[in-house]
Amino acid sequence: SVRRVNRHTDGDQALSVATGARRVIWSPLGPIVHAWNGDAGKGDRSAANLTIRTPVDMAVAEPPDLGPPQVGQRVTSDDFLAANPPIWDPDYEPLEPLPMGSRIGGDFGFEAVTYTGWTPPDPEMAVGPADIVVMTNGEIHAYTKDGISRWWDEIENTFGFWGEVGADNFVFDPEVQWDPHSGRFFAMAAERSDNGRSNFLLAVSKDDSPDNRDDWYKYRLDVTSLAGNDIDSPNLATNTDYVLLTADFFGPDKYLIYIIEKASILGGGTPVTTSELITGRQSMGIPVVYDLDDRLYILESTEHSNNTEVIFHAISNPFTAYSRRTYTLTVPLYQYPASPPQRGSSSRPELFEPRFWSVVERNGSIWAVHHVNSSRTRVRWYEFALNGWPAAGSPTIAQWGEIDLGDGIYTYFPSIHVDDANNAAITFARSATNEYISIGRTTRDATDPPNKFRPVQVVQTSQNPHNSGRWGDYSATQADNTDPRTFWGHHEFTDGSVYSWRTWVARYDMRPEAMLLTVPDLVAGGTADMEVTGATPGNPVFLAYSLDGTGITEVAPLNATLSLENPIRGPAAVADNTGRAAMSQAIPPGAAGIDVWIQAIEQSHTSNWVKRTIQ
Repeated sequence: SVRRVNRHTDGDQALSVATGARRVIWSPLGPIVHAWNGDAGKGDRSAANLTIRTPVDMAVAEPPDLGPPQVGQRVTSDDFLAANPPIWDPDYEPLEPLPMGSRIGGDFGFEAVTYTGWTPPDPEMAVGPADIVVMTNGEIHAYTKDGISRWWDEIENTFGFWGEVGADNFVFDPEVQWDPHSGRFFAMAAERSDNGRSNFLLAVSKDDSPDNRDDWYKYRLDVTSLAGNDIDSPNLATNTDYVLLTADFFGPDKYLIYIIEKASILGGGTPVTTSELITGRQSMGIPVVYDLDDRLYILESTEHSNNTEVIFHAISNPFTAYSRRTYTLTVPLYQYPASPPQRGSSSRPELFEPRFWSVVERNGSIWAVHHVNSSRTRVRWYEFALNGWPAAGSPTIAQWGEIDLGDGIYTYFPSIHVDDANNAAITFARSATNEYISIGRTTRDATDPPNKFRPVQVVQTSQNPHNSGRWGDYSATQADNTDPRTFWGHHEFTDGSVYSWRTWVARYDMRPEAMLLTVPDLVAGGTADMEVTGATPGNPVFLAYSLDGTGITEVAPLNATLSLENPIRGPAAVADNTGRAAMSQAIPPGAAGIDVWIQAIEQSHTSNWVKRTIQ
């Protein structure tokens, strides 16, 4: 049968002909993607348009296992449809914000950005002295640390945030960073302009608390002649003296390093720039450099079926005697990530390569995260000690580990940050065949045993599956530099249609020590002996319960019959002089099949959440 690609039928519409470019691609996940020219009814009669259709005569099937690449084979983004950029929903309708307080876990948090029409959201965040600035595809938004909106703006088109410098309608993959050296916010996005140009869009706030969209110096930096017209996956970092922008380009793979002298733009002046183009490689991680170091760093993963190396790059003297040195370090085996399952859908989000999604340099170390493993994807984190490199010494692994939650749970799209005392936090997504994709977090005190993060807590749960084939593709974590032992995280969740999304910002308060709750399997009609360790000696400890991941339903030193109408009530115990508290909970006979989230709470801190399905 014949079906139209475009809904708007007035004017001229056509696929481009007599070119070597692909205009129609059939995704292995099902949809057919069409790139076409013409009038889409959006006000431009000769626009470049993208349409995605799911074949109506195809049953939705489990995505095929394409397998990892062969040893020695590099995988380019073209193997993933060359479609890293986000997709616009032509039927976009705004979502109503959720009621405040709709959350799970012990963290303060608030809903940040609701669905903008672009998928995926690519959530990013920067934390200043008073403000939190978040960015997604489609939006920049500033909040107070109480979650109160200060101002927001769209990021695309002439009416958006970068409109005054000529931005077009395809602005994507935004990033925002707090620069600890200048005390300013830096915002960035990639733009593929209507006239076929690749641009970095850059903005630097005029002070440490921008009051509105106009309180920024803005730039549109055309880099087409340096790398090509298909900019993708940009990154942003700063150090004492420079701003580093990087991005992927294709045909063949290329990676652009674009450096700006920071002093040239802090007052709105003309950018002083230099650049280098690396060919045959892509998708590297670049850290914000917190130390008083005028070098810029890049961290690169390799992309074979089995990988045991990461590559460090250090750039020195970019405007006087440009030098880029590399060092290859052996690390534990890692593989391409497997696309994660989710409850209620056969759609599996694309995780791309084992690239480094988040990197930060502080106190002489580079902390980094990526998602790896072809059997069950897990977040892997590292602390790499630089040991004075590249001036002297060589990088080594100070510690590393994985967020492995077992039980078929995948962890992915992570971000990491560390504070000046070497406390650290990670934000990530998690899902399983029986679990919607949710937001998780974990923290690590500098005094904790090496190679360990504390038990994971659920920050926000999704209420439905997501069928776009994308998730994230990023997240953000940042230490609050004005509030010791406090971190902030920003990630995606769903509460609405299977194609829309929301983002959540949460504050992670580092506790003096980890309180760990151990819960056995729960059997209807039985008794469960639960144990808490790491509590404050002499303090009462309560158990809090949440049914179906909808929030705390009861905290009380009582017992009652468990049902959705009459929730379980948690017992209490006083922690002994070792910080241990033991509690026994009777499970009602009629409770089989109910999902229960359990957390221990005391005056000074909370434990991890533990999820159990009553048998």
